[in-house]
Order: sequence, then structure tokens, then C-alpha cells
Amino acid sequence: DGGTEPYASSPRPLGGVVKELSPVVEAVASLTRLNSEAKVGPNNVRMEGFVTDKSFFDVFGFQLTEGSLQSALTAPEAILLSKSTAEKIFGAESPVGKTLTLEEFGDFIVTGVVNSPPGKTHLEFDFLGSSAILPLLEQEEKIFPATTNWKNYYTNYTYVRLKTGHRADELIPVLASIPKTYYGNLELETRDAGYSFEPQQLTHITPGPILSNNLGRAMPEFVLLIIGVLASIGMVAAVFNYAGLTLAKSLSRAKEVGIRKVAGADRKQLIAQFLVESIVVLLLAVIAGETFLRVFLIPGFRGLQMTSGLNLDFSLDATTYLLFFLLALVTGICAGAVPAAVMSGFRPALVLKSMAGIHIFSRVTLRKILLGFQFVLSLVLVIVVITIYRQFSYTQSVDYGFTRQNIISIPLQGNSYEMVAHMVSKYPEVADYTAVSHHMGTWEDSSIDIRLTSDGEKMTVRDYSVDERYLANLELELMAGKNFENDAPGLNKSRVIVNQRFLESFGLGSPTDAVGKTLFLEDNTQVQIAGVLKDFLYKPLVYQLEPVMLRYQPDSWRFILVSTHGNDPDATVASLQKGWKEIDSAHPFEYRFYDVILKEVYNFFADIVVMIGFLAFLALTISLLGLLGMVTFSAESRTKEIGIRKVMGASIRQIVLMFARQELVLLLSASVVAVPVSLYIGGMLLDSFAYKITLGVEIVLSGLFMVFFLAGIVVALRALKSASANPVEALRYE
Repeated sequence: DGGTEPYASSPRPLGGVVKELSPVVEAVASLTRLNSEAKVGPNNVRMEGFVTDKSFFDVFGFQLTEGSLQSALTAPEAILLSKSTAEKIFGAESPVGKTLTLEEFGDFIVTGVVNSPPGKTHLEFDFLGSSAILPLLEQEEKIFPATTNWKNYYTNYTYVRLKTGHRADELIPVLASIPKTYYGNLELETRDAGYSFEPQQLTHITPGPILSNNLGRAMPEFVLLIIGVLASIGMVAAVFNYAGLTLAKSLSRAKEVGIRKVAGADRKQLIAQFLVESIVVLLLAVIAGETFLRVFLIPGFRGLQMTSGLNLDFSLDATTYLLFFLLALVTGICAGAVPAAVMSGFRPALVLKSMAGIHIFSRVTLRKILLGFQFVLSLVLVIVVITIYRQFSYTQSVDYGFTRQNIISIPLQGNSYEMVAHMVSKYPEVADYTAVSHHMGTWEDSSIDIRLTSDGEKMTVRDYSVDERYLANLELELMAGKNFENDAPGLNKSRVIVNQRFLESFGLGSPTDAVGKTLFLEDNTQVQIAGVLKDFLYKPLVYQLEPVMLRYQPDSWRFILVSTHGNDPDATVASLQKGWKEIDSAHPFEYRFYDVILKEVYNFFADIVVMIGFLAFLALTISLLGLLGMVTFSAESRTKEIGIRKVMGASIRQIVLMFARQELVLLLSASVVAVPVSLYIGGMLLDSFAYKITLGVEIVLSGLFMVFFLAGIVVALRALKSASANPVEALRYE
């Protein structure tokens, strides 16, 4: 539909063609993913790695601690282990020459050990296999064809090292010529209109853009940019607010400045004094900030779903502390420069006689504008947080159209469904069970091309493989037709169950009319529609409802869903864990509750709520401190006026309202700007959901009320302090 999706991976034949066509390429390394479990004694160990050849070491700087680079990956059964993997499996013994069994691919001979890289790398692997094994695995149908398949761009990664003096731009003409040459006569995937290739510098991978099938576990570039920008905004706001608070208190130190000048202090000495005070405050803030970082921020950041899979190093070394010190130094100078310049410029004769003639701010100042901007930012963040939180709450309470309570999902981990089903059926806590290939309501899915006639146009449809118990267990409603039958696997494989949206998309009429219609699957397999389901939400709420097809394919079943009575979940899990050990001692017992699985789908949005909520808290706190500085300055500069007003009969309430009027105008002005901005941003975030809440007046009003209420408390408390002061003291102030 005109959209594009960038991938880090590419077809395996690409590397050989680029090397052949481009004279600037010196070496090419092609890496094909290969994941399996290794049999290690009574246990199985999950192994993730690549299939490659000697060129891998020509392109990158990896070295072997054992074995020979020339022959390490020559034989098809050769395998290299990473140093950490070799120690985990074989301990202190040398693994070279020993046999390692990968459960899905057979026996391999360890020919060497790859040393740990000297620094961080996005190429993380447990093993490296030989490219010579690929044709054999393809022939045995253990992997999807990759060696000559230009349409398989999912599992392979291509790296080229250029000759000295050449640039990546020189590869572009060669890469641009490949689609026409190699894809001209190929029938592409239904969703794909075409492919193009472009080079990416190794140094731009991490941090870098988000790519599908990306390798490595680094923070995406845009996240670092957003955090950096928000941190900078917060720091600038804090600097101005510190300057504002200092200036607000400057009137109470004016006589100190005057006396110092009369005693012989020059302006440079006074500036130095105020700058040192500012820097000392910032150094103390660094100590408090570092403590806050260790106690709250680092554990909180690690607890986010979006960072759980990242390789983040939060160790603080001497360089980091030096940067902290330099940050405090620079920020302290910036924050103290304006107060130092203003306060050191006081005329001693004037400040020792009367403060009435001193004017630091005009009616409309840069400080007021900055404070208004801070409140705009605070209001936007608060309203956006409330919006996202409401949407997240909606995702947790929405009716998916199927039950999700008291269901435990257990991965089969290569075991037969019948064996696991027999085990779970022995326990009285279990009400029922069923098999499924993917969890509905999550990002998991598969797709298949469907035609109404053998030569008709293809249409891609999401499909799930289930057994005959699935509909009853998840309480899915049949509109017409029937379910899969018990003890009829052959017949069930020739039947499918579809939803109402399927009928609309293919124009099959009513549910009753559609039952019995023939469909042609991508390999021209003919199936009949056995039943039609009432529409339900089988994908996350970001998707519009689409056609779906349920099939009976036992080879695709990956999970058993166990429905429980829900009386004692912990006891049920303990019983199932005990039964699992009896049938499979090699794999640990794994389980998740279905409602938790569906909740985890939206963990990313929960992370956004936490991060933006924290930033909103900081922004609002800084804004309130700025407001406090402004009110404090107003109170200090109008001390005698307040005393006269009280003597003339003004009440405390009237004086407090006098202070509040100016700040209320500031907040109302900020609201006029913030409300449309927050509606735009909140609407943009909600637009990523097909099923969403309404961004209504109550959300905006709740955000405004929160900010106005807190600002009102700050103004009221400071104004109340001045209004409650003894008027005699106020009239003697100068």
C-alpha cells in the first residue's frame, strides 16, 4: 500500500553478488541465524548462533583461543563455541574435538573456541556453525531455504568490508541494480511490492535506527535523543528557576552587598562569591542526584519492559564522576551568572538607604516567559500521561470476545501434545485443556495466502492452529456450522473455521451460506469452511478487526492452555510443575497465566506512562519552584506595601488574592497554549490504536485541575506567610 519497512537482515545470496559486481569490496561475511537446544547431560541448553565461514574473521576482529582459523569452519559438522558457552557446557576442559548435539540439527564437532571481544558488540552468539551445513539442512527441510533464495530476507545478515580509501556510497549503484536483475521474474510475498537495498555503516548500528530483525541489544537512537532533549529542557528550566529564586532572595541580601562594597569589596570579588555559592549548591545537588540515581532511577529503568532485553551498563567509573563534576561546574556558573551580575551591581548608597528604587525585573520579563513555557510543558505532559494511562486501563478491561481468566499457558517445548495433555488431565484442579499454535490477543501470529478459486487472486489471512477443545475453552461463539470433530484428525485437516469478517472480505454472504464453501490455500490445498465464529479481538487493540482462520494442524501446536477452577492458582501450578518433571526432566517447567500474557502485550505503553509520568513530575516540580521564586520576589519587593495595606484594613484573604491574580493569568495563558498541544499529541498517540478511548473534556479538566491545584497551594502558602506578617515589622523593613 505504498508503505515501507526497513530490515537489518537481507537475502543470503546478496553478499556473493555484491562482491562479484563491486570492485571496492574486499571481503564479505554472510551470517544466517540458527537457534536450537543443545543436549548437555540430562539437561537442554538454549543455543543461539550463526552459520558462516572463514570470511567472518576476515571482516571482524574476533579471534580464537583454541583451534585454527584456516580449518575451523571447513567441514559441515564443524562448530565454534563462544568462550562463555564453552565454559558453561564443558567447564574447564577443552571442548575441541568433542561432540555437541543440537536437538533440531544433529551432532556437531567442536573445532575451536571464539575469544570474548575486547569491547561491546552487537554480534552476540553462543556458537558459529559452518556454511557448508546449510545445503544439507535445506535438503532435509530442517530450515527454510536460504542459500539461493532471494525471497528469504528474514534470517541472514550481510556485512562487507571495503578496500582502503573507498566509501559506502560506492556500493549504492550496485545495490540499486540488484532488484531488477534478481527479482524481475520472482513472485513476491503477497504483502510486498518490491525490495531495495542500502548500506549502513557499522558504527551507525548501535545506537541507530529501529530496524526489523535488528541484532544487538542497544538503546534505539531516537530514545536516547528524546531522553537527552527532555533532560536538557529540564536542566535549562532548573537553571533559570535557580537564578529566579536567587534573585528573589537578592532583596534580603542587598544590604549585605552594600556593606561589602563600602568595606572595600570590588565587583569581581562579589561575582566570585555568588558563583562559588552557586557551584557549591550544584555540587551538593550532584551528590543528592547520584544517590537518587542509584537508589531509584537505575532500578526503575531496569524494571521497564522496553529495557529488559537491552545490554545496559550502569557502572559509574572515574570518567563518569568527572563528567558529573564538570556538569555541576558548568551548570553552577550558568545558574549563578545572572544573580551574580545583578547583585554585584547594586549601588551601596541606594541599598543602604532604601530598597524602593531597586528594580530587577520589568513588568514582562524573560523569566515570566520561561516560567510560562515550563507550565505549558508540565500541562502537556500531565494531560498526555492521563490519556495514555486511561488507554492502558482500557486495554486491560476491554472485552476481547473470549475468556482469559483462570487459564494457564504451558509451552510444549518439543513434547507431544498428547503426553502433556494426559499429564494435566490427572489433576482435579484442571477443568479442561486445549492446544494452540499462538496466543490470541498478542503479537504472535502466522499468515497464509488464500484464494476462492485455484487461479484467483491471493489474499493474506491470519491463521491459528487449534484442536477441537479450543472453542469451548475460550468460549468462542459459533454463528453457523460446527466445530472440529473428536477423533477425526484427517477430516479436521481438510476443514477450517473462519470469523464473520472473513465472510465480508471474501464476499461469501451470510454465515449459513458460507458453510461448506471451498477455499484454496497457498499450496493449492483445498479446504472447506466448517463453521463461522462471531467476531472477536484476536490481535492487540492497535489492529482493526481482520479476517482470521482456525485450522487443525497438530504439527503447529506449541502451547497447551489449561483451564483451572481458579480456587488456588499457586497449588495448581505446583501440581503441574510436579507432573512436568515426571514427563520431561530436560526442560524446566514454564508457564504463564493468559490474562498476564495479554497484559504484557501493552507493557510498552505502561513503560511510556512511567517515563512520561516521571518527566511530568520533574517538569511540574521545577515549574512550581519557579512559581515559588516569582511569588517570593513579589513578596520581598512589596513588603512595605503589604504592611500599609494591612494597616489600612486589608484582610489576609485580599492580600493572598492580590498575589494569586498575577499567577492565575500566567497559568491561564499557559493553558491556552497547552490544551491544543496536548490534544494533538494525545490524539496522535491514540491514533496508533484501532480500539481506543475518547479524548474528552474530563481528561483535559483533570490535568488542568491537578496543575492549578498544586500551583494554588504554592502561591497560597507563600502569600499567606507575607500576609500574616506583623505590619509593624513590614513598615520598619527599610
